[in-house]
Amino acid sequence: MLERLLPDPLAAAYERDLPEPVHVPNLLTFADRRWYERYAAAVSPLLRVVGGRPRWFGRHERTYHGQRQCEEFGLVEYPSHRRFLLLIGTPYYSLLDGLRERGVSHFEAGFTSPVADGPLGRHDHLLTVHFEPRTGRVDGGDFEAIREAFDPGSGAFVYGSRLTSDFDFLGEPVRGADPRPLSYPGIACFAEPSPTAADATVDELGDALENAVEDHALCLYRREGS
Repeated sequence: MLERLLPDPLAAAYERDLPEPVHVPNLLTFADRRWYERYAAAVSPLLRVVGGRPRWFGRHERTYHGQRQCEEFGLVEYPSHRRFLLLIGTPYYSLLDGLRERGVSHFEAGFTSPVADGPLGRHDHLLTVHFEPRTGRVDGGDFEAIREAFDPGSGAFVYGSRLTSDFDFLGEPVRGADPRPLSYPGIACFAEPSPTAADATVDELGDALENAVEDHALCLYRREGS
């Protein structure tokens, strides 16, 4: 990834004003999970130095609609997008990125802004809508439409974010591990106590999500360690 940094777009990205804090979704598919786990352990101290923190990571459990988006879905928070750029620009990170590249076969990410942000760590399962809005950029009305599609007795709406900027400071991907834009610019997560409860929620959705958004993938993720 680092050899694909473009100096002028990188400088422009640093000067850009993006809403703070910044959340970076990590949609990961693995070549060798062990190498990625080594990367995650090694990058953790650097993440803390720049003020970042992992909010939630979970493994794909099942896909109800559309294509599976990843093997692991994660959310990492940074105080600003500049702190993320600081992280990937350090010499220490350049020593670690090879571990990530050995471990990952497909990677999607981007800068997003949270529109709803509950305490995610308490939830073992997130029923997640990755979506494309019907018109224009993702806005609050899209999340309201998705919330209305879910029965009030189903899982609580605990997280939502919208894409504010792709990683346009990088050249075109040439390897599987190189970051690619998010397939869907909107993310909405609903807490479910179990896969059985998620199944019941999906059964009740019917065509409601189809009417709320232009396109979507509906996936269930299980929190790491649960």
